[in-house]
Amino acid sequence: MSEAALDVAGAAICAVDPEGRVALWNQAAAALTGISSDRLDGHTFQQILLFPEDIAQWKREFDRISGGADPRHVETRWKSHDGSPLFLTSSCSAIRDSAGDVRYFVCTSARSLSREFIADRMEELRNMSRFLHNTISQDLIALSYNVSFLDTAALAPSARTHASEALSLIDRCCRYIRVMSFMLAPPSPPETALEESIGQYTDYMREEAGLAVIADIDPVPVTVRPEAQLLLFAALQKWIAQGIRTRGKPRISVILKSHGARTVLEMETLSDASVPPMEPRPPSPHAGWAVIRDRIMALDGEFQLGGDSTRVFARISLPD
Repeated sequence: MSEAALDVAGAAICAVDPEGRVALWNQAAAALTGISSDRLDGHTFQQILLFPEDIAQWKREFDRISGGADPRHVETRWKSHDGSPLFLTSSCSAIRDSAGDVRYFVCTSARSLSREFIADRMEELRNMSRFLHNTISQDLIALSYNVSFLDTAALAPSARTHASEALSLIDRCCRYIRVMSFMLAPPSPPETALEESIGQYTDYMREEAGLAVIADIDPVPVTVRPEAQLLLFAALQKWIAQGIRTRGKPRISVILKSHGARTVLEMETLSDASVPPMEPRPPSPHAGWAVIRDRIMALDGEFQLGGDSTRVFARISLPD
């Protein structure tokens, strides 16, 4: 394809030789980064575009492509002209010579929107939690205060009984609202470490919501990126919420461990057949997991999900 054709492409495209020299840099790449092709002359891809901590990731990807692996979408970073990070989704392929040796690595990159989606989703859940607290919760408290007067007033015994039952119902609704508010906006990374966030979340679900939750949580290495921690916590939130809705009063197991240079989150839910679910189970265990799954894969992670009518399990592995 000619350089003129590449220049009208909407995605950033660059070609890098095995020594790291940039052989092609289209206009979309220049517009995205604010770095012209002239700025790249005499410098390598690593020197201009990569943060030191990201070089190993790119080397692994180039080695994978060199070995004949198929292209895939991965989460990457480039430096912009002012040194700030650009979060991208990139796909790399190889151009080979007649002997089969790699002449160029061709990278196609675009801004990562799903990365922002996870953070935006967490913020939206926090806003929903604040809305519940500032509206329904406050109204229930006021209603409870008013009904308490009826419970102590000089009323007929039957009326006082109804008032007492109303108070009990209001208290139960307030407890549900507290649990929902916490589920929507618990302490989460990066404000708290992942293991602390999971520990607080599972403790609250056990003590306040009455769920049977078993947690085996190890400290997370400091090398685990904040985004990876937030993604793992978002997966846990979704897992427990979906279990409550579709599995009645489930028994849930959560395990967080470090295996080599990877952090692994394993979750399992067992159904309680005696408690009917609030809503039908999805036709597939994978339903509703597309965004989280894509983010995991973009971070060079692994995502496994499966189950049957009585059990569902997930295993998420992310590199440190």
